[in-house]
Amino acid sequence: MMGRKITLDGTQTELSAGQNSILTATVTDGDGNPVRGQFVAFSYISNLSGATLTTLNGGITDASGNAIAVHNAGSLTPTAGVEDIVEARIAGAASTAITVTRTASTAAPPAGNRIGLAADLSSLAAGQNAVITATVITASGVPVGGETVTFILLSNTSGATLATLSGGVTDAGGKAIAVYTAGANTPSLSLQDTIQGSVSGSTGALVMTRTAAGGGAGGGVGMTVTAVPTSLNAGALSVITATAANATGPVAGLTVTFAFVTNSSGATLTTVNATTDASGRALATYRAGIALPAVTVQDAVSATVPGSAGAVILTRLPVTGTGNRILSFTETPETTAAIRLPTTGSNCLLTVRVTRGDLITPVVGETVTFSIYSGAGSLSALTAVTDTQGDAWVIFTGPGGTGPGETVIRATIPGALTGGDAARIIYW
Repeated sequence: MMGRKITLDGTQTELSAGQNSILTATVTDGDGNPVRGQFVAFSYISNLSGATLTTLNGGITDASGNAIAVHNAGSLTPTAGVEDIVEARIAGAASTAITVTRTASTAAPPAGNRIGLAADLSSLAAGQNAVITATVITASGVPVGGETVTFILLSNTSGATLATLSGGVTDAGGKAIAVYTAGANTPSLSLQDTIQGSVSGSTGALVMTRTAAGGGAGGGVGMTVTAVPTSLNAGALSVITATAANATGPVAGLTVTFAFVTNSSGATLTTVNATTDASGRALATYRAGIALPAVTVQDAVSATVPGSAGAVILTRLPVTGTGNRILSFTETPETTAAIRLPTTGSNCLLTVRVTRGDLITPVVGETVTFSIYSGAGSLSALTAVTDTQGDAWVIFTGPGGTGPGETVIRATIPGALTGGDAARIIYW
């Protein structure tokens, strides 16, 4: 232990009630090299705000010599600014401390944006997912859109991964989303990872617990969520597919809960099939809303089973723009979960209308590509060319002799990222 030294730093030293600061204790030897496997004891010397302190992974330093704790400011004596003092110590060395100020609720908030993080799950097994939502607001509490949130795994003992959706840019509600997937390192132990989200001048953090093998809900199920299309006009439909799988393959019979993580467009969400089928899939439909029609907005939809979740971002385009767009994608006769095609190979007509970006002027001679995205059945052709009304059509034939079931048909035109992608569900 001779010559070891400990230092303590925090991501923020001034917080309002409920905000947190990530405290990092760094242990080095006499030559300044990081010390791994050292126990660090975190404790309060003073706790006037009623704060809480969460130590990660038992306070043991990692390969960088770092041990981490998360300080969450309390709400005691809310009208006064108070100071909490956190100490970090190791055996045989002088302790170190840091002061974190909890501001008064009646005081003028500090300038700049503020960030908070939340997770739909905080304890999960290896391979499972959690949706992480960062909310960015101004000092006066107004959501900040268009702000880039930087998500990182500040500590990663489980071997987790973190995928940022839509570049980490906040939507009109000030929200940005990432998906955390718990890793499989040291499977016999319960481990903790720390996620940090930051914008200029503000940082938030979350502690995620990766449970020991056999100790987590969901049986190691991972959730993948996709949407077709992901970019669409107001009023247009997207089909959301949630796929549940574990180490041995798809998992059938799970109940999936679909919900909005953010809904800036005023969209609607309808569950088609809440129970995963033999392929591990459940379906929902998203219909883009008309709120904020002059700008591009993003909505996010999550799908959750016990112990795992996933999410997908959908972009609602402005009312007018450049390039060609699919204005509508219809079927005749119209099918629903209650009104299905007969299961004897019956047909329905699928019609796509293509217009200019003004959503009025028809586009003549545009090639539309049709495909079966999921489900059974057949199409009379894989491409069709628009007529003078901007319409292209094909015939879908149901599989016959089976059912009930659902088939997702996709239609695309060149420039799919600007509104040239559409989908329909046919019920048979």
